[in-house]
Amino acid sequence: MIFVDTANLQDIEEALKRGFIHGVTTNPSLLSKEPKADYLAHIAKIVELLNRYQGFYRDGIHLSVEVFSRKVEEIMRQAQGIMAASAGANYVSFFWGRIRDGVNEKYDKEREEAEKIGALDLDDFNPSRVVGMSRAIFSEQFPKVKIIVGSIRQAKDVRDATLAGAHIVTVPPKFLKSMLQHFKTDEVVGQFFADFRNWLS
Repeated sequence: MIFVDTANLQDIEEALKRGFIHGVTTNPSLLSKEPKADYLAHIAKIVELLNRYQGFYRDGIHLSVEVFSRKVEEIMRQAQGIMAASAGANYVSFFWGRIRDGVNEKYDKEREEAEKIGALDLDDFNPSRVVGMSRAIFSEQFPKVKIIVGSIRQAKDVRDATLAGAHIVTVPPKFLKSMLQHFKTDEVVGQFFADFRNWLS
C-alpha cells in the first residue's frame, strides 16, 4: 500500500484525486511546515478530506498520525486509545532514509562504538536488509504486525521498500508524479498517437 506523507491539505487532496493512495501519514515535523493552528483541528481537516473521498476507494482510506510526546499518558490521549489495542503494536515504522544515514561520516564515532560492543553491524544501516529481516521475524512471530516505511528520499525507494517487505510505504507528494512516469512509456505512447494520426490523415 502507498500512503502520502504530508500534512498539507492541498497535497493530500491532489494525491487522493489520483486514485491510488491508500492513506495519509503525518508527523510533528510535517505539521510544523503548515500555518500555525490547533493540532487536533488540523487533523480533523485531514479526516474531513479522507471522508470526502472515502467512497472512491474500495478498501477505504487510512490515516496514520505520529504522536509527539514521550509520556505514556499523553501518547494514549493523542492516539485516543487506538495504540492500546491488545498488548502490542499493530504497526512498526522504519525510517528508510534515516537508516541509510547511519553510514555518513557524521555518525562514524557512534557507529564504530556500536559495532565494537556488538550492538550493530553494517547490515543495520542497509534499509533493505533491516526491513527484510524484520518482515521475516514478524511473519514468524508477530503475523498481525504491519511494517510502515517512511523517510523516502527518492522514487525508487518506494520500489525497494516494497520489495524488502514493507506493507505500507509513506510517499512525499513530490514523488507521486515521477512514480507514474517512465521515459520509454512516454516514447511508446507518443509513437502510438503519431501513428494513429498519420493513419487518420
